Amino acid sequence: MIPSVNGTPPEGAGPAEGRPATPPPPPPVTDRDRMVNRVVVVFLSGRRIRGFVYDVSTERGDFHLYASDDAAETMAELVQLAECKAIVFVKSFAGNPDYRENKTELTGRARWGRAYEVVFQDGERMVGMVETYHPKKLGFYIIPPDPRSNSLRIFVISANARSVNPLGQKTGEGKDGVWEAPDPAAYPVEKRIQLAIRMLRDPDNESLSREVYLPVPVLDYWKRTFLDAGALALTDEGLAAARAAEGPDRPPDKPDRATPEKRLDVVLRLFAREDQAVLSQTFLVPFKILAEWRERFLDAGTRALKEQGVAECEVSPETLRARYEELVASAAAPEGAGDEFLDSLSGLFDEPPGGSPPGS
Repeated sequence: MIPSVNGTPPEGAGPAEGRPATPPPPPPVTDRDRMVNRVVVVFLSGRRIRGFVYDVSTERGDFHLYASDDAAETMAELVQLAECKAIVFVKSFAGNPDYRENKTELTGRARWGRAYEVVFQDGERMVGMVETYHPKKLGFYIIPPDPRSNSLRIFVISANARSVNPLGQKTGEGKDGVWEAPDPAAYPVEKRIQLAIRMLRDPDNESLSREVYLPVPVLDYWKRTFLDAGALALTDEGLAAARAAEGPDRPPDKPDRATPEKRLDVVLRLFAREDQAVLSQTFLVPFKILAEWRERFLDAGTRALKEQGVAECEVSPETLRARYEELVASAAAPEGAGDEFLDSLSGLFDEPPGGSPPGS
């Protein structure tokens, strides 16, 4: 069963069993983007172990499970996601043994995500809210329906589930969840940054729009904010200002005769994952300079979206929603393209946005 983490602690006090590993030192616990998490790993074999993780790599297909949350800890087990049923992120390892958790009935109203039913190979069934699900991805997060659950979120390995279905299709015995498309006016800034970077890597905004349920004009607006700021950082003036801000101890740079347009072109190719060595040879730019351009661009774009979020917090929710509504309505879409999708979002601004305001 997926974790009895509200009751008896899972078997195994850490990665003492299984394959030991000595990975590189974990990132500092003060890094807000990679805070340590308590997890219970549920294997297909039925084995369960608990420990601490800094991240779960869906690109490599594995992650290190540490024995403690000490930043100096080096003992860990290398866990292969293909061998897992799910990874459960928990509030505590003790849980509440006397509490009977609701795993199969959706209650209340959830604003972030869509209601899904997951049936595992062993017949276990659970429902919850899924923010993003793509069947070709390695896995996805599902949020338990019970707010008193000891489980914060559960990462399900898609290939190891028997079925994954939206509850709108009347699957199973669960109740249909009430799902709403995300409100752009309340969309978290950190997620805007992630979406902007994804769009730089893959220009298919239509597919991304269908995946995250946000209109293409809104995605384009955030991407343009990021891109414009990044391009400005790659001008001669932008680079000179950034280098000057690093202080007089910075080593002098060799003359850079590249035009801002060339710098931007190279950086966008880097984001599109073109080979760095090929780009360096083609454009006659050293690796060090390539890395600097990319970081300047990334820092400026990230800062611009954060500043946008702060500025939006100073505007009334009604005014902000109206601005986004006008942005979507005034977008010049090709005839007959995207109308059905935009119509499906017609009620997007009817009610106050949910979640935390941007920049909070």
